[in-house]
Amino acid sequence: MNTDDNLYKFDATRIELLQTVIVSVMLIVIIDLLTNSIDTTLFEGDFIFYIDMAENGILGNSSLVAPFAYRPLTPFLASLISTFTGISTMMGYQVIAWGGALFTLVSSYALTRVFGGSHRHGLISVIIIGLTFYHLKYLLFDVYRPDHLAYGLTSFAFIALVQKRYWLCIGLSAIGGLTREFTLVPLALLLLQQLVWLVQEGDSRKQIMSRIIVGGGVIVVFVIVPRLFISVESTVVYATLFKPNPTSIETITLPLTSFRRNLNLIFAVLAYTLPILWLGGIHQLKAVWENLGSTRGLVVGYTFFVIGLTLIGGTDLARFVTYLHVPLIIIVTLMLNRKPSVILLIGMFITLLIFNRIPFLLPQEDYNNFIDFYGAYHDRVNPNIILRWQELVVFMFIAGGIRGGIDIVQRDRKAKSRED
Repeated sequence: MNTDDNLYKFDATRIELLQTVIVSVMLIVIIDLLTNSIDTTLFEGDFIFYIDMAENGILGNSSLVAPFAYRPLTPFLASLISTFTGISTMMGYQVIAWGGALFTLVSSYALTRVFGGSHRHGLISVIIIGLTFYHLKYLLFDVYRPDHLAYGLTSFAFIALVQKRYWLCIGLSAIGGLTREFTLVPLALLLLQQLVWLVQEGDSRKQIMSRIIVGGGVIVVFVIVPRLFISVESTVVYATLFKPNPTSIETITLPLTSFRRNLNLIFAVLAYTLPILWLGGIHQLKAVWENLGSTRGLVVGYTFFVIGLTLIGGTDLARFVTYLHVPLIIIVTLMLNRKPSVILLIGMFITLLIFNRIPFLLPQEDYNNFIDFYGAYHDRVNPNIILRWQELVVFMFIAGGIRGGIDIVQRDRKAKSRED
């Protein structure tokens, strides 16, 4: 594990990068073949707004709806691809979905290598992210989502932050802010870090102030200004699901007070962190905590920011939780560095394949079945989510049981070797 900030380097060879791309492409092709495409005629979804933005743009568009109107990069790229190639808007989005999937997987590999993982560990991280439901499968199903580039931009922005390449972090976050709000988390961490240093440091105040000013300017330009000057027809305020016409304070507080929604959030977090539950227990997590070194505050801060945004966000809790991919990859990397048993790795891959519904097509004819397919939707608690909880608990017990059995065998072997 790198404990010195100057050692967070990406040192993969060209052959290793080529192998990573090949593995990633193979994974994308396989999952795409196992995934159906969304039928936009069966029900109304967010895709309506993103398709409209790609076909009619933002300027002079009287059909814009917030917050979708503030995520223009993916629709713009889809329109650009469609215009210059002559393909349909849908195919423009499809191209972005394929490219974005590759970008997500390669950035996961890069994050693993930067945090001291080997080439093999990087490929394991690629497979883990590839076998989650929302990173690849769902985005290959609903290609109109704005998230295709967001995961990769967030990962590389965080890498830039730990490498102290602050201007790159600011730039990547600025671009990411045009895709999904979660991509601004590395920038928020940078600003907090710089504010602390401003109080503590004496010699480099000018550099610190310049980063704070530019970083704050990015938030103003890419977050505040669009919300002030882009004219929208209507605004979808999430809190209206709890109460008509909520006040500004209720917009934040109402989502926090729903027990059923918080229960679904817990499910979403546990389900997404299944790889960690397979690779280690309390002792391994304590070792990870120690090995995080100087990045401990950044990893914890990132986690709290994502959970906080998810708490006050929209209905798709399990989808928002996937922006915990940064701490997930880092923790998995540090656990892999401790050389877990191959049995645990195989069990983890099988669990992800089954639990995340990778081999199955998404149901669309019945909207209720669609939103219950993975679970953890809004405050929806019904027999389907109860079954998903049971499935989750079973896999957790299996993981714990196998880990415990391996630990016992390893302790017995060590005891016998001492006797000999």
